[in-house]
Amino acid sequence: MLIPIPRANRAPLSLSLPETAVPAGVSLATIAITRFAWPNPGEIVGTLTTEFSFDNGATWPWVDMFQVGGGVITRNGLEVTESSKSFTLPQSNSTTRKVRGSVVTTATLDFGGRIEIV
Repeated sequence: MLIPIPRANRAPLSLSLPETAVPAGVSLATIAITRFAWPNPGEIVGTLTTEFSFDNGATWPWVDMFQVGGGVITRNGLEVTESSKSFTLPQSNSTTRKVRGSVVTTATLDFGGRIEIV
C-alpha cells in the first residue's frame, strides 16, 4: 500500500493524511520525504507524524514521529535527497488496523514523499 505525498513547493503548512485501512499481512511501514531546495540549515523545518489504530479507528494508541532539518544534508560527500524511517507494524494478521498522519512544516519547502506499508 502506498500513500503518496505529491511534490510541491509548499508554504508553511499543516497537512492531514487521510485515515486508511491497513490490510492483513502487512508488517512494515516506511515514511519517506524527498527533499528539494530547503532553507534554514540546522533548524527543524518539518515534522511527519503517523498514527496507527488496532481497533478500526476507535483509538490511536501508537504514534510515530520524525523531524527533518533544513539545508543540504550530505553523507560521504554526496547530497542526501531523501529522509526516511522504517518500522515494524504489530498485529500483522489483524483486519482492524488503520493508519493516518500529518505533515507540519515551519518554512517554505519543496518536497514530496510517501508512506509505504508492505
